[in-house]
Amino acid sequence: MTPIYDSRGHATAFVAPRGHIVSRTGRFLGRITRGGNVHDLKGRHVGWWQDGHMKGHDGGVMGWTRDARALPVTTPILGDPPLAPGLGLSPTPAINDTPPIKPESKFAWSRYGI
Repeated sequence: MTPIYDSRGHATAFVAPRGHIVSRTGRFLGRITRGGNVHDLKGRHVGWWQDGHMKGHDGGVMGWTRDARALPVTTPILGDPPLAPGLGLSPTPAINDTPPIKPESKFAWSRYGI
């Protein structure tokens, strides 16, 4: 699993196999779907995944991985990555919302969190 970091450099979640996004405790939070759309467990569109980072509806960066490319923000210094959590059964996928129009990228952190 790949850690997802926030604006302070803290690992807040992980990208798990099959595009699942899970918390540090292993709770399923959402999924990266076709076209880089990110939906929560209820099918609500929450952002876009591209080049190793997630952007929110305001165009700002919500989270990023160590291998992120074309990141429009300055990243903090990271320590050692946290241990990956154990995973339970994958939840049943919900019917996903239609994604909104993708906003212009901002050179800033998003006001939305993962």
